[in-house]
Amino acid sequence: MFGAPYRLWPHLGRLRYPVVFYLLVISFMLACALSVNDRRVYIGAALFYLSGLFVARQRFVFPEKINAMPGLPLYYLDQYLIASSVW
Repeated sequence: MFGAPYRLWPHLGRLRYPVVFYLLVISFMLACALSVNDRRVYIGAALFYLSGLFVARQRFVFPEKINAMPGLPLYYLDQYLIASSVW
């Protein structure tokens, strides 16, 4: 999972720095979520990170529909887990 951003690098073109900034931001979010004492938060944050990698892979590396398919369900699940931790 953590080697995937390095595989994106040659495919990013002029979006290289915005994508790197986004990866840093969601990596920081994941690190902050690990400090919360609620399993839903850190599982949701990890799934959000993973869904972002699927979207990036589909957008920049392999623009095939099969790569986009896991991203959206993971995204909805992570949003549900993070939101459910508020109540």
